[in-house]
Amino acid sequence: MHYSRNMVRPPDEANNVLLQVTVGCSYNKCSFFNSYPDDKFRVSPLKHIEEIKYLTFAKAKKGLSKEEFEDYYNNKHIPLCIELVPILKKCTIRRNYLQADQVIFPPNFSGELEYDVVTESIWPDQETFNEFIASTASAEVQAKIAADEVNVFEGGTKVVMVKVDENNPED
Repeated sequence: MHYSRNMVRPPDEANNVLLQVTVGCSYNKCSFFNSYPDDKFRVSPLKHIEEIKYLTFAKAKKGLSKEEFEDYYNNKHIPLCIELVPILKKCTIRRNYLQADQVIFPPNFSGELEYDVVTESIWPDQETFNEFIASTASAEVQAKIAADEVNVFEGGTKVVMVKVDENNPED
C-alpha cells in the first residue's frame, strides 16, 4: 500500500486497512491538530491507488553468457509466457538485468550475485492480477513454462515473486 507519510488516526481504527486517496488535510486550520502543517491538500495519483507491482527474481542458468541469457529471456521465454497466459498483455513488464561486474557496494565485493534479473510486473489492479494467478493454475500451462525455464533459469523454476509496496516521499 502506498502512503506518503505516517498516518494519524483514532486508536479505535488502528487495525483498519487504509487506502490513502488524499494527502494532507482539506481544512488544515484546526488549532488542536497540526500534524500536516506543510502538506498541501491533494488527491493521491490514481496509479498509486490501483496499480499492483510484483517483482520476480531469477538466476541465469549456468553456462549461459549474459547476452545469451538476456536474448533467451526476452525473445523466447517471455513470448512463450504471453502465448500461454495472454492476460500478461494487460501488465507492464520491465526486466532489470543486474550488472554483476558493476557492484557499487560493498566496495570490494567479490562474490556472486544471488539473482541476475529482477523483473517488475505492474498490474492495473488487483482483479487483473488475480486473473493472472488463476490463469497460471493450469497444470498444462505450468508444465510448459517449467519445461522452458530449465533452458534459462538456474535450477529450473527457482523464481521468487514478491509484492511491492511503494512509498515515494515526493508524492
